[in-house]
Amino acid sequence: MKSYVDSHCHILPGIDDGAKDETVSLDIASKLVSLGFGTVIATPHYYNHREPVEEFVSRRNEAFSRVNFPEELKVLLAAEVSIEEGMSKKSDLTKLVIPGTDRILVEFPMKKYSPRLAEEIFDIKVRHGLTPVVAHFERYDDLFTNEDYSDILSLDGLIYQVNLFSLAKMGSRKFFRNLYNAGVEIITGTDAHKTDFRITDSEKGMKKLEKLVECDDYERILRCEALGLH
Repeated sequence: MKSYVDSHCHILPGIDDGAKDETVSLDIASKLVSLGFGTVIATPHYYNHREPVEEFVSRRNEAFSRVNFPEELKVLLAAEVSIEEGMSKKSDLTKLVIPGTDRILVEFPMKKYSPRLAEEIFDIKVRHGLTPVVAHFERYDDLFTNEDYSDILSLDGLIYQVNLFSLAKMGSRKFFRNLYNAGVEIITGTDAHKTDFRITDSEKGMKKLEKLVECDDYERILRCEALGLH
């Protein structure tokens, strides 16, 4: 049985900047299976200011229905939710969680950090009773200061997702090691949009990860056990 979980993947066709059609979706699926993944969480981008949750869910489900995914790969439908001011008060976020869990993948915007964004994450926890999973946490190294990272890490109960392909780079490995040593919950994902370096370098990242963590943690992180999937 394939046991690894890709917690962050833009595998659905034509719904965002990920797979452009069904052929690309199947190519990504095939690559994931070859790397040892048995589950992929489809996480198309969701932006609260662009559309209601119901409309997004309808588009997502329609995109999924167009692909005959291989039996070896279980596909779960979720979202990568952009953190925007006020979104925690307006959106029915429970419809965007990873199925069977109270976990929701959230993404900081690619701009300078604002404490108000951390407040939105806090409100997601309090108002909706959800556990935020912070997408590609290593990605903001050029935008966030150490104090910014500390502010986010001070929030209890978050899960941090790191892109596997980033671990092929020394700087990201150092960031990961610091995160790992902090004792927080970490999971991994490919963040694949097509079959390019994000897939090929994910394989390299998996090999690097094996050297960064204890053996038991390696399996636990790649299986994304912090998500509590059943």
